[in-house]
Amino acid sequence: MPSIARITKFAAAAVLAAAPLTGCLFPPSPRQIGKAILHAPPPPRIEVHRPPRPSTGHVWTDGRWEWNGSRWVWNSGSWAKPPSRNKVWVPGHWDRTPAGHVYVPGHWK
Repeated sequence: MPSIARITKFAAAAVLAAAPLTGCLFPPSPRQIGKAILHAPPPPRIEVHRPPRPSTGHVWTDGRWEWNGSRWVWNSGSWAKPPSRNKVWVPGHWDRTPAGHVYVPGHWK
């Protein structure tokens, strides 16, 4: 009869051996920015109805598509205040790479 220690070692070895495969079995979540997603995102939505601008200093940052592991979900845009007066918002975008589609986040420039 196998000992508990031997069974535990076998189970731990099986988990460690399977760990690299989990990336192949489960698609990356939308929060994993920089990871390639095989499915191309739909075209960006044009958000006609925006909430009121909080102040004249705020700028609109466009929404974007996110991959939730099984389908694309729209993440609406929002108003943001620049970190300083001379900063301009550069929108994020999806780049197609040999590995798949990668999101390049928006940033202030």
